[in-house]
Amino acid sequence: MERFVRIFLAFLIISAGSLPEGKAIAQEIGNVRRQQVFIEGGGPGGGVISLNYDTRFLPKQNGWGIRAGAGFWTEDTQRIVSVPVQLNYLVGKRQHLFEVGGGPTFYYTNIAASYWDIDSNEGLSLFGSFSLGYRYQPL
Repeated sequence: MERFVRIFLAFLIISAGSLPEGKAIAQEIGNVRRQQVFIEGGGPGGGVISLNYDTRFLPKQNGWGIRAGAGFWTEDTQRIVSVPVQLNYLVGKRQHLFEVGGGPTFYYTNIAASYWDIDSNEGLSLFGSFSLGYRYQPL
């Protein structure tokens, strides 16, 4: 498990270094679907830092899409790994969009703990996530 966390951490650092000033990479050329890679703290990843990929199903800036990621967190001897997946819908024009989404998050921890009065079991868990928010996407 520790080897996985080290490899994942190295992947995040390398990926973060390639993001211009921490902004999402976004590209739309002709008939190409909108795609982004971004780093997120909290969110559907279950309170961990996650690297995410988001894409639209059709070649336009808004509409239906999917996002998936991989996250981790380590504190003392506790290790957390999460895999959030969400179906989402974007409404708006140009770079100002409203996002609504939901889906499952697969969550693994090596120690049972309690955060915000919510108990987590040791091992693999599954929980649902829901998001509402404003999204700014450079054109």
